[in-house]
Amino acid sequence: MHKNSTEQYGLYSLLWMFFIFSFVGWTWEALLYLLYGYSMVNRGFLFGPWLPIYGCGSILILFFLEFLKPHPFYLFLGAALICGMLEYSTSWALEHFAGARWWDYRDNFLNIHGRVCLISLLVFGIAGFLVSYYAAPRLNSCILKCPLRLRKMIAVFLLVLFSIDLIYSIKNPHTGENITFPV
Repeated sequence: MHKNSTEQYGLYSLLWMFFIFSFVGWTWEALLYLLYGYSMVNRGFLFGPWLPIYGCGSILILFFLEFLKPHPFYLFLGAALICGMLEYSTSWALEHFAGARWWDYRDNFLNIHGRVCLISLLVFGIAGFLVSYYAAPRLNSCILKCPLRLRKMIAVFLLVLFSIDLIYSIKNPHTGENITFPV
């Protein structure tokens, strides 16, 4: 029987991983845009170097799919499903509450209202697999090497910065060319 993620990963490890995976997602999207020939751009709703949808997706996978670790294919499918639902609901919420779209898959094969598509679901499944089997356990080992007091201080510092960014961005979302798309 596997431990659930609250037993396997402590609160501070989960917070650190949220921010690490949010930063990795931000970096991933910035690099993709560079590869597609655009300039370096912050693709997020927030102004900081983080895309919390990646951090949330990763933590949801760790929290809800730990029991599927003995079954890699089902973990892949579960990660694709969880992240697809997260992406769809986040897209819907951003469009309805902020009046813009931060991604648009309407031109992609097998998309649902332009909010999710087959290729994104496959990428989420692969990413969830990598997070669950490789990244999270290794990150947790590294995080646990830091003294508890330092783990707490860094987690609180990041939460304060993130909260300030979130509060500001709710009133003034980060929008513009290559950031948002017409509704």
